[in-house]
Amino acid sequence: MSGCLAVLITWISLALSYYTPYPVSFYVTSPAFVAYLAARGWSAWARRPGRRARRARLARPWPSGRRGARVESREAATVRT
Repeated sequence: MSGCLAVLITWISLALSYYTPYPVSFYVTSPAFVAYLAARGWSAWARRPGRRARRARLARPWPSGRRGARVESREAATVRT
């Protein structure tokens, strides 16, 4: 994924620098820095304190005491030959 992002940023930077007076390095570093900030913001948002508990509640199909929570245990049958 990071390789694809790097190639995409490079080609976009080359195209933008061809049509504008700014150097390629400006266009390479600017979108890469914005992508870095977006990734840091996304990871900070995903690690918020209440986010993990909410995700765990959504992953559980039924709360305790409801349908599907009781599991009966049975002994395994042994086959003797």
